Amino acid sequence: MRKHVAPVLAQASIPDPERGGFLPPEGRAVSWTPYWAGMAAREEITVAEAPDEPAAAAEASLPTADAHEAHPDA
Repeated sequence: MRKHVAPVLAQASIPDPERGGFLPPEGRAVSWTPYWAGMAAREEITVAEAPDEPAAAAEASLPTADAHEAHPDA
């Protein structure tokens, strides 16, 4: 299960063990683990449903009409 998590305080430095580094102020989609559940229980992060990533990725990979027309071999 994936959730979108973000720091409650924008200046907070919240480690992201999955990707390394820190959670960005705007947050990101993460795999929901006991680590993030603990952060949520301590009210250090906000939690929302993550957008449907497979659908978004599929749409991003579809060629557009403009891209096809701009190709010189078309």
